[in-house]
Amino acid sequence: MTKVLEFAKHNELERLQWKAEYLRNEIFVLQDQKTKTINHISKLNKMNMYVHWLQEKVQVGYMNQEPRISQLPINYNAERNFMYYSC
Repeated sequence: MTKVLEFAKHNELERLQWKAEYLRNEIFVLQDQKTKTINHISKLNKMNMYVHWLQEKVQVGYMNQEPRISQLPINYNAERNFMYYSC
């Protein structure tokens, strides 16, 4: 309060008003950045939870299934190699 009176004495109220407006704008920008950051963190947490859920599902799925031919690695070049070497 005393600083305001000091500014009033020296006709610097305009400068003080400008500074107050500037600081209000800075607060708005920081609040906006905070909101965006919280949203990004929330999205990352959801993705992390989904990835963790998928990893658990895959592990449980492989534990509960016996190996099948469709789960074995496929060698796409085997037929081509067979044709090349047999002719």
